[in-house]
Amino acid sequence: GLRHGWLWLASVLNMTPRPAVTATLLHDFLSVAGHEMTRCYGRQFRKLLVYICRSFVPKIEEVTPAGQSGPGSRLKMFLEDCIKRGGVPPPEGALPSNFWST
Repeated sequence: GLRHGWLWLASVLNMTPRPAVTATLLHDFLSVAGHEMTRCYGRQFRKLLVYICRSFVPKIEEVTPAGQSGPGSRLKMFLEDCIKRGGVPPPEGALPSNFWST
């Protein structure tokens, strides 16, 4: 459940970032689970998005070799958009909550 997602996210943020890999993992995780985490954890999760964008993305940029900044840039743009919106949008292709009951 989401609790495990929060623990995974905390673990990743406490590790030294790896070029490209860390940014890709964070982007994919937040794209899929971020909407539900925003809904469940609210303000705390939005503060975590700001932390990732302002404090963790620069750490990723520090370890990323020149010419390989695509994943980090993608993550940063995604986070900036989420912060501006006040949360993560639903993942593309998500089924409505009443899908199985119709």
